[in-house]
Amino acid sequence: MSSSSSAKISSAMVFKNAAFCFPDVVLNVLKASEAKATAASISSDVASL
Repeated sequence: MSSSSSAKISSAMVFKNAAFCFPDVVLNVLKASEAKATAASISSDVASL
């Protein structure tokens, strides 16, 4: 009984940590894609000049 409850607790901790880290991961991905899009638009602007 104690082993199953400890497994539940550890999975809950992992879930909490994942939920806590998830927004940072999403923000980093969005920032990276935004930087890529900005670089692409800048390079296309330079190419059009």
